[in-house]
Amino acid sequence: MMKHYSKMHRVNCRGVGLIEIMIALALGAIIMLGVTQIATNNSNTRNELERFGRQLEAANFAMGAIEADVTNAAYWGERGSLDPNSPSPICPADAGELELSMGFPIQGGQGTIDCTPADFATKANTDYLAVRRASSCANGSTGCPAAAGDYHLQVHACFDSTSALKPGDSFKIDSNLSNLDLLKRSCNPADPSPKYRFISRIYYVDDNDTLRRAELSGDDYSSEALVENVEMMRFEYGLDTDGDSQVDDYASNVADPNDARWEDVVMVRVGLIVRNHEASAGFTDNRSYTVGGYAYTPPAALKPFRRQLYTRTISTRNIAGRREVN
Repeated sequence: MMKHYSKMHRVNCRGVGLIEIMIALALGAIIMLGVTQIATNNSNTRNELERFGRQLEAANFAMGAIEADVTNAAYWGERGSLDPNSPSPICPADAGELELSMGFPIQGGQGTIDCTPADFATKANTDYLAVRRASSCANGSTGCPAAAGDYHLQVHACFDSTSALKPGDSFKIDSNLSNLDLLKRSCNPADPSPKYRFISRIYYVDDNDTLRRAELSGDDYSSEALVENVEMMRFEYGLDTDGDSQVDDYASNVADPNDARWEDVVMVRVGLIVRNHEASAGFTDNRSYTVGGYAYTPPAALKPFRRQLYTRTISTRNIAGRREVN
């Protein structure tokens, strides 16, 4: 009986062998490899989502800025529409040029933008867009502080049955607010008509793939950066050729800023190609993108970056709306 007990005891106390250890290590390594791969994939997915989120946010901001100006283009306070005369310079900088621009609230083109005090260079094959309007709030009202030295628009609103001049017939554009003395409908000299800051802006993409906005301030234009990583910006225009506010024809960029068709723009379609701020490991973008009638292929150095084409169609409601009423 003692021998039998000792034999059983030796069997029960037998340790783990080398083979079992190697198998356990191999299984552990496989499990850790799987866990690491899952963690890596999750991290990559999270990073891609973050990059795309930033890209989407940038695109929405850019579209929102352009849409706000295009939607309000040709807003002239109590004035309403203004019959076009001759196209204004892309960067109107005095009262006479600003008055001309009221007849052409939308203009565009390609190439260098001739502004004061300096020209603004644009990226090759990208479009620029100039938009003119009055501020939607009157000078001095809440949230609309006075801007000394900026040009303002004031419209005659006084109704006097003895005068041939009716409300809206006359207006003034001046950077000296004391010269703006037109009256409201009450014709009370102590109650002048509202003064609206004259807004003239140009959207363009520079050689560093940055969407910029040049804006009239005083007598000069200054440029500010809005959104980075914008590789391409193109516009298409819906033209109302018979005055019924409906789009009758479409045009890609009307390359000549002096083309008379600018007065007929009742719709603007914006196309932006925006890329991620960081490259994606193992990714190569070999696609070609068609934006505004132009085929764009990313250069070799930027192929590791993911990008997206964004489009938005915007109605120039002040231009189209007045034509619809008429």
